[in-house]
Amino acid sequence: MGMTEALLKKAARDLTQQEAFDLFIFLVEQDEISVVDPIKTNDAGEVTSLKPGRQVKIQTTIAGVDFFKARGINPGANGSAGATQMASFTPTPAFAVVLYRLANWLSSEWQITRIVYGGIGAGGGANATDCHMTGHCVDFYGATTQGGQDFDVRRDWWTRTVYRKDNGKPHASNGWDRWSNDTNTYFRLAISNDAQDQVPAQFFSDVYEFVTEQCTLGPDIADDLFRNGHPLRPGTVMHPDYPVAGVPGVVAGRRGHNDHIHFQLGNAYE
Repeated sequence: MGMTEALLKKAARDLTQQEAFDLFIFLVEQDEISVVDPIKTNDAGEVTSLKPGRQVKIQTTIAGVDFFKARGINPGANGSAGATQMASFTPTPAFAVVLYRLANWLSSEWQITRIVYGGIGAGGGANATDCHMTGHCVDFYGATTQGGQDFDVRRDWWTRTVYRKDNGKPHASNGWDRWSNDTNTYFRLAISNDAQDQVPAQFFSDVYEFVTEQCTLGPDIADDLFRNGHPLRPGTVMHPDYPVAGVPGVVAGRRGHNDHIHFQLGNAYE
């Protein structure tokens, strides 16, 4: 197995900065990722204009999939509504690899042509070392298929009823957090019998599976726990069924992630 082939098979979270950089350059050479500014090299052919671990400015079409930036503060029922395509964003080379793999995988498995995102190289600006600002995390709002079917975290997940496992009745709710203050949470769509929840359950389970394979997780985080509706544990992957309620803008948790899935490489703060 050649070096490039080995790196292509290695989980993004396990890549060294140099390996991620080498793989990023390879993907640029393969026209899977497009940089905004021409790459400069020295007489030995070594890249001099970019550095391992440093953010890179790339175009927002990756592996043939267009990335559209979410509005951010969007009070409507559809968190992806009003998303627009920006000219570029600035992930680290390693996270650019994550974005490539996400786009390539969703394109293959679901014929996805558009991904709605937030916070790649930009964020609220409250902390300059936040992973959104420094380009090694993303907020995933939803996606659209080639056939026009779209998936939205808020509409197709957060707004849906939380059913109790023991009797199938709606879970207690405080009106805007259907888990109230509970910490014994599970992926609500996994145990829903509602017909409209079945395909979104599969889609979001697949996205979660991708994250567990590629990104930083935390202890005891596994795809089968999520996909099968087992109790969830806190970690770095946040979503509408995250077991910690949190306070939006203060403490991370499900109340600050009612319209997106957050996933990352490394720590939230550098």
